[in-house]
Amino acid sequence: MTPLQLSPLLGRLLGVSALLSLTACTLGGGGRSGAPDAFLTSQSMKVGQNFLSAARPVSASNGVGPIENDRSNGTAAANDGQPLRVGGQTFARGLGVSAPSSVDYDLGAQCRAFTAQAGVDDESGSAGSATFRVFVDGRQVFDSGVVRAGRVRDVNVNVEGAERLRLVVDGARGDASHAVWGDAKLQDCVVYKAPIEVTPRGSGTLTLTGNYRSDDPDVPAIKISTTQPVVIENCVVAGRGHLISTRKEGAYTTRANVTVRNCRGYGLNPDIRMREPGRFIHLQGAARVDIRNNFLKQTGGIYLHGGADAPMQRLQIVRNRALNIDGRRSDGKGGWLSATGSDAQEPFVRVQFAQLNDVRGVADAEIAWNRVENEPGFSRVEDNISVYESTGVPGKPIRIHHNLIRGAYAYPATLTGYSGGGIITDGCLSRHVEITDNTVLQTSNHGIAIANGEHVIIRGNRVLGTGVLPDGRLAGGADSGIYVRWARNCSQAGVNLSTNVVADNTVGFGQPSASDPDRRADLYVAPNPQGRALAQQSGNTRVEPTDERITRSQPDIIENAVTEWEGLLGSNDVVVGPQ
Repeated sequence: MTPLQLSPLLGRLLGVSALLSLTACTLGGGGRSGAPDAFLTSQSMKVGQNFLSAARPVSASNGVGPIENDRSNGTAAANDGQPLRVGGQTFARGLGVSAPSSVDYDLGAQCRAFTAQAGVDDESGSAGSATFRVFVDGRQVFDSGVVRAGRVRDVNVNVEGAERLRLVVDGARGDASHAVWGDAKLQDCVVYKAPIEVTPRGSGTLTLTGNYRSDDPDVPAIKISTTQPVVIENCVVAGRGHLISTRKEGAYTTRANVTVRNCRGYGLNPDIRMREPGRFIHLQGAARVDIRNNFLKQTGGIYLHGGADAPMQRLQIVRNRALNIDGRRSDGKGGWLSATGSDAQEPFVRVQFAQLNDVRGVADAEIAWNRVENEPGFSRVEDNISVYESTGVPGKPIRIHHNLIRGAYAYPATLTGYSGGGIITDGCLSRHVEITDNTVLQTSNHGIAIANGEHVIIRGNRVLGTGVLPDGRLAGGADSGIYVRWARNCSQAGVNLSTNVVADNTVGFGQPSASDPDRRADLYVAPNPQGRALAQQSGNTRVEPTDERITRSQPDIIENAVTEWEGLLGSNDVVVGPQ
């Protein structure tokens, strides 16, 4: 394989060209710089470890005087503090603050962890106390509770893909205790390069590594403009539009041959009203696709559109991990538009972890061993895996197996009319699809569905849901754990309905209401107009008791299902996510 050097100048010489200047968030400026590869500010992020005391905050407030770097808060003057000490332990690096205190840093989606040791500074005396809280992109992720003088509380927070970090200290009794964020630092940080375009060069495989970011929603971080085999590996990619794509500004490259492995992709708020985060991968008419061992966060997932030129030859989406597939639309102010009343108002885009759209006649297709998790209030997925107007071939179906799918929610999560769920075949005819041995949990509206299709097998899956959010409110779904139906606008002429099979599944799917909190909707197979079932059924098991919410008798049933799926990874020698 031919390795590609990735600086813009050398990239142009080798057939890889920078698309646009990167507008990069840095720790130092609190804003964005428009210069190409503009990372070298006075307080820029470094690769690896970065102490917060070397970074310039975006904003800060403090009870007494300014926040101090690498010294205690002292009094009202700047730079008047002493060494940072908690319980006699001295910290050479850290922040000295006085409650109430709040400080914000711009992370630029560059780091994976924030760590610190938090405590009351010894200069406050033995009666001091404080509470420490950490917010990541506006979401509270750490609360120390009351920390007394002399005690140290360890802080270890995941900030992967995040843009904003806020540290808050309050006096436990409303006092102005001096406090310490000792050894406060960001871990596993990267520095991004400008967006890159991969163009033809020679005749071999082109290999791309490194870290790329685009702040223009119309420009992918990595643009593929060649039909040569392209391997993108060991990378970190972030952007406000598509991260990896064959498309830009309406034009796209077909018959691409793309492998993406061991990469991390972060979708960022586009900060343009009515724009949604981009896809992790967006390909049109690709010839061969292999997407494995990646981590996706807050992206629109993987979108593959078939081409009229020729069928896709091979498709692999395996061993990936995804957190919060996100079709929410930006409010243009750093937040998200929110529907009121009904999900049908659609201030969102229907996105999926994996969407096959018009991918027909693919003889080697597998979507397997992926772990997809969506959190209510921080995601908006439609169907986690959607096979739309797409087909395998006789004897070689599209194989969807051993995936863990946990969560599918409207935004806000309580809205009625939500139509998403776990796995679905849809469009006026998808065929030759096998959906087997998946674990589908808490997907609100449905678990696994045949909206239309023939030669579709749903076998050996576990589909469980309570219809209730973690805070006890009702989720916005209304359908069944497994269902088979046929859209009214699609003809059944020439369709062999006896080829659809729903067998050997375990289902317990709640659709509660205020008046019936134990209502279940486990399995539904509709008849055609002549009264004939749209699928054969056998060996399906409903979670007992069938007249109550599944967690009443088995409160740990959801977590146990996750644990059992994780056990399968070890017994099958499978590793999910980047290596």
